This record gives sequence, structure tokens and C-alpha cells, in this order.
Amino acid sequence: MDSYLGIERRDPAAGVLRLGRALGSAYEEARTGVIVVSDEARAAEISVRRGRVTCVDVGCGAAPPARWTKGPSPVAVERLFAWERPRVFWREERAPAPGAAVDPRLLIVAGVLGRGDVFLPQHLVERIPIDVLRMKDEDLRTLSGFAFRPEERAFLTCLLRPTPVAMLLWKRGLQPSRAGAMLVALNLSGMFRGQWEPGFLPRMSTALRVMGMVRRGCADRVLLGVVDAAGQAEVDRAFRRLSRELHPDRAERLPRHEAELARRAFLAVNDAYARVRKSVSRRRRPVAAGSGEACAPGRGDDWEMLAGRARLALEAGELGRARAYALKALLRMPPRQARRDLLRIISQAA
Repeated sequence: MDSYLGIERRDPAAGVLRLGRALGSAYEEARTGVIVVSDEARAAEISVRRGRVTCVDVGCGAAPPARWTKGPSPVAVERLFAWERPRVFWREERAPAPGAAVDPRLLIVAGVLGRGDVFLPQHLVERIPIDVLRMKDEDLRTLSGFAFRPEERAFLTCLLRPTPVAMLLWKRGLQPSRAGAMLVALNLSGMFRGQWEPGFLPRMSTALRVMGMVRRGCADRVLLGVVDAAGQAEVDRAFRRLSRELHPDRAERLPRHEAELARRAFLAVNDAYARVRKSVSRRRRPVAAGSGEACAPGRGDDWEMLAGRARLALEAGELGRARAYALKALLRMPPRQARRDLLRIISQAA
């Protein structure tokens, strides 16, 4: 099972993702056997019968095991999920240890919620490969056996309607780290199947950004990160920079999901570059301003200069020029606050 999961061990979240994915896969496939979790100094065994956990032994080996069979103990589960870089294996057994059968999804939620230190929202928001999440009513009912806090129940209720990931992490009543751990726990439990592959937290932020722009139908130059006025040399530099990050040779050792994501992003960048090259050789036409003057910026202009020109044009009542400069500044990928100011200028000049 360790190779099947394909999660890189250097990833700080590797231990949680490996163990959670192993439990989730056992439940989905209704498997019977033992999940062995080990690192250099210790080992643990999780007995599974027909996809449900019957026994968990923590500390198998030299130290006396800590055993529980009646249900997931929060303290013991958090201790098991706290291992940093364990290896996870599946051992087939026809008659695993007897005990009360427990839904492994409850075990996953109990363990992952104790690891808010790993799933920091400022990092997690770039690793979730979709923009909006939604959970089904029947999935929420399967978690009724877990003792959630009132604010966590309210958070789960929000997931019954499509909600942007950033809003879930920062604006839905939970501490951001707790909200991040909650989303990962639900993902590992298979609650977002069809939207977000269980255990899939790619670290290819560039690939995610490129594919996000492809889904939104962004222009080729926006995808490459160049402005309309960019010449061939600037387009070539942007393409080389993206190619180095996304090239399939660099993604060979990544998990197959991440490698496939990088490959698709690389092909999208190649296609965009080919189309831009055909257009660069044509004569560049300046953007027509309201007053009839050309206002296409020079190659050396940056977004701050363009934003300043947009503000001056707006104050002078030259709405066409203000809108054109603001659009050019937006293509330079300014910071978030600057983008808001530029969008405000565009709306005022409309």
C-alpha cells in the first residue's frame, strides 16, 4: 500500500495523508487484513475487517502495546497520526483481531483534526486543486457518530452548498488551522469524491495556477504572464521559466497525480506559447483611448507606473485612457490590493 499511495515522504503532511488514505481505501474496498504503520523506532497495527476497524495496537514490538477495541480514543488516535514520516503497508490476513467494528472515517476525522499544525491555510489554499467544495447530505449523516463542537457542526452545514475554499478556510467560524484540518479529514474520508481526489494535495502550485487559468478561459498571454505589448524576447523568457517548472522530466519522481497535472499544464503552456509566437510577429496596434490617442505602454513600464497613469487619466475625465491603462496594469500581475484598486478604476471608468 505504501507505493500505491504515492505520497512523497519529505512532504510534512506525508504521515497524515498516508495513514488517512490507507484507512479510507480499506473502507472503500471493504478489505480485510492489517494496516502496518512503522517508522525507525516504533510500529502500530490497525486490524480491519470488511472495511471497518476492529482493533488498533500502538507500540507493537519491544514496548507494551496500547490497545483499544471499543472505538477510536481521541488521545490514542492523535498519537498515531502524529508520527511524522511513517511507512504504511497492507498485510493480508483472513482473521484479524476481533473487536467492535468502527467506521474508519471517524478514526480519520479524530486523528487529522489534531494536526492543524501541518495543514496551515496559507499553504493549503494553494494545494487544494479546486476552487469550490460541496458535501452531500448523506455524507454528513455518516459523521453523526462523531462528537463535533457546535462551531464545527456549523462549518459542516456550510459545506452542504457550494462554497469557495478560501472562504471555508478563513470566513466560516473556525480557526483557520482547524478549518484546514477539517477539509483534509473530510477529503481523506471520501466526502468530496468526484471533486477532490482523496489524499491528493499536490505541491505543484504553478501547475495548479496554470490549469486554473485554463479552466477560466484566460488569454494565452495572461497564462504566460506577459502583457499584450510584450515582444518576442519577453515571451520567450516567460515560456522558458514556466517550462523549467513544469517539464515532465522534472515531475518524474512525483506521485502520478502530480506528474499528470504538471504534464497537462506543460502542454497548455506549450500551446499558448505557439499561438502567441504567431501573433508577436504581426504589427502591434496601440490600445485606442477615448481621446483618440495611443496609450499602449512601453516595454519597460511596470504596473505601478500604469496604475498611476490610470488614476491621472480618471481624475482628468479621460475614461477611455483610464480604463486602458488599468487593464494593462492588471496584466502585469500586481499585488491583491493593487488589483482591487485597478478594478475600482475600471468600474468607475465604465
